[in-house]
Amino acid sequence: MCVGKLGKLIKLFQCLSKEADTEWVFIDGGYIKAHQHTCNVANKTEQGIGKSMGGNTTKIHLVLDACGNPIDFLITGGQVHDVKVAPQLIEQNKQVLSKHTEALSADIGYDCDELREQIKQTNTTPNIPKRSNSKSKDQNPIDDYLYKLMKNAKDLERLLQDMISYWCIIKVQ
Repeated sequence: MCVGKLGKLIKLFQCLSKEADTEWVFIDGGYIKAHQHTCNVANKTEQGIGKSMGGNTTKIHLVLDACGNPIDFLITGGQVHDVKVAPQLIEQNKQVLSKHTEALSADIGYDCDELREQIKQTNTTPNIPKRSNSKSKDQNPIDDYLYKLMKNAKDLERLLQDMISYWCIIKVQ
């Protein structure tokens, strides 16, 4: 993919995400199965493709506003765990989170005390359920309404599928 095209795509995305409804923010990610020929040995630049159990995969990590519209995203190799990328996404969006956001919701894959502390530093309430085997002393209950809203929102799944489709188009050009 041409770096110039990627730069234009990112600028367009940033312009569209300026008017986000950030009362509630959601973080989630999804996988893209990479074709076997996408791992170009001759091109040593980082392409966000990694080896995982499913073969060559890419993962899109998204930050969504209360309406399900994307605010920001990161692309990593498929083997990168959600909780490893979340601090970077929160840091990149610290200004958005500290102004108006009441709660940041994420699924159980983001269960980490350090991440919860980082979210609290932005004056935002973390809404992340604990794993059944969690040793965390933090006893903040989650807001079931927000969590169900995030998990039931098909907008996220549709957005991920659209990004997968467009990513494939961009990779081909």
